[in-house]
Amino acid sequence: MKKIQLSDAVSKKEFSKLTKNDLVANFKFNLFETDEVKAVYTYYDRVLLMGAVPKTKLLEISKFGTELNAKYLLENREIGIINLAAPGIVIVENKEFLLNKNEAIYIGKGNEKIQLKSQNPDTPAMFYMVSTPAHKVLPTKIISINDAKVVNWGKKETLNERTIYQLIHPEVVETCQLSLGVTCLKPGSVWNTYPPHTHERRMECYLYFDLDHESEVYHFMGQKEDVRNIIMRDKDCVVNPPWSVHYGVGTKSYSFVWAMAGENKDWTDMDFIETKDLI
Repeated sequence: MKKIQLSDAVSKKEFSKLTKNDLVANFKFNLFETDEVKAVYTYYDRVLLMGAVPKTKLLEISKFGTELNAKYLLENREIGIINLAAPGIVIVENKEFLLNKNEAIYIGKGNEKIQLKSQNPDTPAMFYMVSTPAHKVLPTKIISINDAKVVNWGKKETLNERTIYQLIHPEVVETCQLSLGVTCLKPGSVWNTYPPHTHERRMECYLYFDLDHESEVYHFMGQKEDVRNIIMRDKDCVVNPPWSVHYGVGTKSYSFVWAMAGENKDWTDMDFIETKDLI
């Protein structure tokens, strides 16, 4: 288990002065390493991002709490875990929960012992985790794609036809502030979250997946008058500040996990930006 990597918040003024290397260092992360748990603590809404690929080991995540000055990770937090690969098992207080690909589990505040393993070590699971501060205890719940609130959005003609699976959403499971879901682009569509928007009351993280080795996504962020891009590849995670636009275009269709935290859980609370205003 590695130490938590700290990621400072960047202001609008600082953002405009960042080099390409600075952009990558501040906003882009790869969280996956075999038989390790990697973690990034961002000062945007104090979101903790983690990744784990258990192959030969049973991985424990609760001990990260000591770095947060807590007795265990979820002493004052909640967490959402989604599996991006072969079947895996999340163990919460010695109770096992099976997660297939694109299935998630919400674990509430107060659960001390959380462990991760793959169902078959030859085809390991890949767990992506998002944890946020929590103020009350809520029950653990498995959420499958069939449980999700489904939104179909975009058009084939504008190359942004996609299905949004809202897994950790107020209409699916109660949380303190965490929201999480998966967006899958239809074949032939390459644009996500377009036209772009901001939501000043929440930060958001994207984790891109279902990309082959020859494919990439150009993730755009910044203020509308100062849009920059970061090249994202399979399983790369990007952090979007609340003040930042966020949208992307790929060299082929792909999927991504989005996760949000902040002032509210209203998925529709966003401020759209006209594309003619982008610079």
